[in-house]
Amino acid sequence: MSTKKSNPGSTPAQTPNKGNAVLSVLILIIGIIFIVLWRRDTLPNGIVLICGLAFAIPSLFSIIGSFFNFSRYERSATSKAVELVCGIGGLMLGICIIFLPDVFRRLLFYPFGVLIIAGGLYQIYTLARKNRPVDYPGWLLAVPIVLITTGVVIICLDSLHTQKSENLLVLITGICGVLFGIDGLFLSGVARCGRKNPATKAEVTPAPSGKPEHPAPAETDEPAKADEPAKAPDQATPSSPEGHTGA
Repeated sequence: MSTKKSNPGSTPAQTPNKGNAVLSVLILIIGIIFIVLWRRDTLPNGIVLICGLAFAIPSLFSIIGSFFNFSRYERSATSKAVELVCGIGGLMLGICIIFLPDVFRRLLFYPFGVLIIAGGLYQIYTLARKNRPVDYPGWLLAVPIVLITTGVVIICLDSLHTQKSENLLVLITGICGVLFGIDGLFLSGVARCGRKNPATKAEVTPAPSGKPEHPAPAETDEPAKADEPAKAPDQATPSSPEGHTGA
């Protein structure tokens, strides 16, 4: 039975490709929702509420997990203490965000800008990593560059930090989400149908099915005697002269 020896980085290439497609679809849907509902004044409060729940729910599970060990592996007391402190801090922050939405509503530009920059950096990494499944075309870099630039502008431009610009901020974030989703789907499509990257091809081509591979000759410790002539099987070894005695 033949075995295929391949590059370690190319073996799981299809799984990240599928994960990238699912992530792109989800971000695309969220971006469309932001674009459709960007004029509603209640949308920023809803986003703040979701952010608060995103902090509170995992932190609550973290606090519970610090008292009860649901894993097969025993954790140290230091690990449990760190998990408990982080869980309490995250839970308190989540509760403050949920019950004080007007305070954190003015800070939405920070998570929006950071997420947009992170999305652009993720796509640049996908395009430029060494073990990418295919050679992506260069024009796919345009969208992540636009995303990173937009995220920096959102964080640094003071005119987008006011309450009047909240709806505009939601619209910009929705457009960036749509761009990220479309570009991510292009990445997944090119990865499936594009020209393969030579760095991820198999190093050794396996033998065809049905034809067993010939095993390599066993190595011996004794060096081969190439200069020794082959001895004929039918020819007897001549006896020494001392063996003949006179009659």
